[in-house]
Amino acid sequence: MTLRRLKSIALTIGFWLLVGVLVLYAIFPFYYAIVTSLKPSSQLFEVSYWVDSLDFSNYVTVLSQPTFLAAIRNSVVVALSVVLIALLLGLTAAWALGRVRFRGRTTVMMIVLGCRCSPRWQCSRAVRSDPHARSLQLPRRADPELHHLHPAVHGVDSDHLHAPAPRRLEEAAIVDGASPG
Repeated sequence: MTLRRLKSIALTIGFWLLVGVLVLYAIFPFYYAIVTSLKPSSQLFEVSYWVDSLDFSNYVTVLSQPTFLAAIRNSVVVALSVVLIALLLGLTAAWALGRVRFRGRTTVMMIVLGCRCSPRWQCSRAVRSDPHARSLQLPRRADPELHHLHPAVHGVDSDHLHAPAPRRLEEAAIVDGASPG
C-alpha cells in the first residue's frame, strides 16, 4: 500500500470515528432518559446504563393523570395550529411572490433568497443597507443583538440583492448553484 492510500484510509476512519462520537453525544441523553424511565421509582437515582428489568409503572402513573393528558393535548393543538398558520401564510406569500407582479417584488425575493443563504447578522445588515427596501427597515433598537458586533461586520456586500429575480425554474436552479441541462 502506498502512503497516499494509507493516509486516505486513516482520514476515512478518523472521519467515521468523529461521526460516531458526535452521534453518540447527540443520542446518549435520549437513550439515558428512556433507560431511566423504564426503572422502578426506587432505582431512579442509581446510575446504570442498561435496563435490568422493564418496569412500565412510571408510564402508567403519568398517563393516568388527567392534567398530563390535557397538557399533551394542548401541546398538540398548539403545534398543529402554528404549523397550519405558518403554512397558510407562507404558501400565500410564496404564491404572491411567484405569480403577482408588484413594485419591490424583485427586492423582496432577493432579500428572502439572501436570508436563506446567509447568516442572520448579514441579512439584517443587507435589509438596512438596501436603498429599495427602506420600507422594510427596522429601527436600530429592534435588533439589539446586532449592534455589539465589530463595525467591520456591518460592511456586508449586498450586491446580490440588486440582481433581477429569476423568471423560470431553471434560472432559479442556476442561481442556487445547479448546472444547466
